[in-house]
Amino acid sequence: MIEKPATLNDAIKTQAGEWLIRQHSGRWSALDEQALQHWLTQTPEHQLAYQQVQALWRGLDQFKTATTDLSTVQPIKTSPPKSQWRLAGTYALCLLMLTLLLPWDTSYLIPHEKTYSTHKGQQTTINLKDGSELALNTDTEVTVHYNLLSREVTLHQGEALFKVAHEAMRGFVVNAKNGEITDIGTQFNVYQVADKVTVTVVAGAVIIKTPQQQSSPLLAGQQLSYNGLGTLTLADNPNLESITAWRQGYLVFDMTTLAEATEQLARYHPQQFVFDDPKLKQLRISGNFSSNDLPAFLTTLARVYPLSSHNQSDNTIHIKATNRR
Repeated sequence: MIEKPATLNDAIKTQAGEWLIRQHSGRWSALDEQALQHWLTQTPEHQLAYQQVQALWRGLDQFKTATTDLSTVQPIKTSPPKSQWRLAGTYALCLLMLTLLLPWDTSYLIPHEKTYSTHKGQQTTINLKDGSELALNTDTEVTVHYNLLSREVTLHQGEALFKVAHEAMRGFVVNAKNGEITDIGTQFNVYQVADKVTVTVVAGAVIIKTPQQQSSPLLAGQQLSYNGLGTLTLADNPNLESITAWRQGYLVFDMTTLAEATEQLARYHPQQFVFDDPKLKQLRISGNFSSNDLPAFLTTLARVYPLSSHNQSDNTIHIKATNRR
């Protein structure tokens, strides 16, 4: 059974790096290949270390230069290699730097991609391997893509709260619609609906970029939205408590129109709201409501306004005005 990557010592990692650089030096022979295969069969740790440096090498494509010269690398001996070879050119230097700075965990070195989603009314928290935390709100889908030099998340739909673990070597970027949100801080909320994306910074800072504009750093307590055209709009005094209340299972309305309030509730329930009189949509409501308790909201609505609600067989809730005596 192969042991965990953490058990690999520096000597084995160095040996694997020597083999790989020699293999790409242009002087690789059949005897070299035979010696490598012998080294690989000695222990499972050799095999694992070599797989990891191979992934590392593939991830360094962007650092290659046409002038890189690996001809100065000393031949590898069939006995256990010693660290007597020189790093040649920019390529090998980058290999050494990243070998020393990155944790030796296959999840960091081998590109991987995974999609997470929630159903209506469902919420979940995902702890990523780099230490970042990703909380998904109702009816949300994201794809996480990690490789050697970057961490990217694509928000396909819904809302997510990101708590990012800092890494000096890899940034953290969220793609939503036609915008790119680059983390330069700690925690931020992204909500995507129709052609609008709203980004709220809870702690730290982010930079938002669309094909048309790029923001200056958006700081904690600030909120910015962009539309399908890529136009950025800064919000005035956003309420962080209400924006992140969904993490505690609540929706906070502060003089919110019924149109918007019911739209928010519909994210958590299969029913859709229908107003028999469109003018009713402009009525406003305030209060904290459980996102899972639809009857409580409808009861409050009937107490505040002369309104009644009726569930229909087609999964709609009709709201209409009533005459109170």
